[in-house]
Amino acid sequence: MKQTIMSLTKAKAKLLELARAANDNGEAFILTKDGAPVSALIPMNEYEAFLETVEIEEDADLKKVLARSLRDEKAGRLWTRDKSGKWKKHSRTRQDSH
Repeated sequence: MKQTIMSLTKAKAKLLELARAANDNGEAFILTKDGAPVSALIPMNEYEAFLETVEIEEDADLKKVLARSLRDEKAGRLWTRDKSGKWKKHSRTRQDSH
């Protein structure tokens, strides 16, 4: 993601332009006051991903479930649904192992 550093004063004058660049082009802007970073303007999808990450990090039970799921995946203990919706043991393909 492209990041641009700019003062709050400059950003204030270009806010609509910056918001469009973030939304349309995935750009991020680090906003400074007296040369120090104080805020960031980032695309909404990046912000939502950040919030999800924080939510996971704060939930000890969810972290345990995710860790167990990763161990199961590495050990090949995977299940998928077939076309009729029934659960079946997932068989690894050559592409899965890459």
